Amino acid sequence: MTLLPGHHLYPTPDGWRAALPGDRFVRIDGPDELLSAFQRAAHGHDGPPDRATDAEQLHRFFAERGLLADPEPEPAPPRVLLTGDGPVADAVAAVLGAWARVRRAGRPTEVDLLVDCAGWLPDARWHDLDTTCAATGLPWHRCHAEGTSFLVGPLTVPGRSPGYRDLRGRRLAASGVPDELGRYWSWLDTAQAPPVPDPGPGVAAVVAGLLADEVAAWWRTGETGPVGYQTEVSTNPVRLTRHPVLALPGLAAVDPA
Repeated sequence: MTLLPGHHLYPTPDGWRAALPGDRFVRIDGPDELLSAFQRAAHGHDGPPDRATDAEQLHRFFAERGLLADPEPEPAPPRVLLTGDGPVADAVAAVLGAWARVRRAGRPTEVDLLVDCAGWLPDARWHDLDTTCAATGLPWHRCHAEGTSFLVGPLTVPGRSPGYRDLRGRRLAASGVPDELGRYWSWLDTAQAPPVPDPGPGVAAVVAGLLADEVAAWWRTGETGPVGYQTEVSTNPVRLTRHPVLALPGLAAVDPA
């Protein structure tokens, strides 16, 4: 038994209050000792009050007002294969590693999710990876550098959310110079491309947090849909922009030249 997120039970000089999001407050009347014990239990500090009858009344009071949340069992942590190196990949490993089982090497058949932290856009490789993951049903997430920004996602769950082929096809369709864009992507994947600038620890942490949050939300809820989002983290100045990505019709996928 816990209070809903963002809800707090606390004492004041003239009694107890429940603070609700949006600057809303509920006055709570009852024995101070019991409310103090109930507060500790509701905030997850120790067990419920000893006075069972009074505790049941308090529990019913909070439950009737929709203030309690029954803790749900945490799913087993996902097995994540993280590929790529550099500051962003290291930041992703640190954030994901706090709750997931992250490995930096291994086979995709041994994990629940693949995360690829690329430098510049690896167009041909991601096209092939998208095809492979679609064939095996392996979800995958990704991030890469573009210009002075870093782009995250979309998270791809094969058959349920957009993949790299969808994103690629829509970017080419929206471009006024698709052939030039394709040639630029090909050049970025050569040894002649410059090194990716160091984003600094702040931007790396933002990218890692966004990526890990999307992975956690999907893993814990299983929810995804026909629309995915790619998030752009601009670095000069730091700014977040979300771009919706729709899946392409089956015949509209554009293969790299």
